[in-house]
Amino acid sequence: MAGTFYRLGERSASLQASTGPDTWLRPFETRGSSLYKKPDLCEAHGLSVYQSWEEVSRARDIVPWMARKSVAAVTVTEDDGVMRHTPTPEGDSHHDWWTNPLGLIPAAIVVEAHREGF
Repeated sequence: MAGTFYRLGERSASLQASTGPDTWLRPFETRGSSLYKKPDLCEAHGLSVYQSWEEVSRARDIVPWMARKSVAAVTVTEDDGVMRHTPTPEGDSHHDWWTNPLGLIPAAIVVEAHREGF
């Protein structure tokens, strides 16, 4: 897969700012994840991204925890790793991305700040 993808990020991220490392925490590094502290599992290293801006925006309208996050745009090339299409109730364009190298902190820009009131 290649193209522009969207990642939910840090609440405190400012519009047009570069993302910080907290935006790119893997599931095994994220408290509350069912994969927290399980780095031996392959799925614990996959980053959640969306291919469709419309789906991310719609999901943020109806899912409060998503509205509390910023949204970053990242350009992915075929050399940046492997993706698996993993549709979710929030969006059919959801993918899990295993970066190359595995611990890559991608360069991405915040395209929407967190939504107020959430």
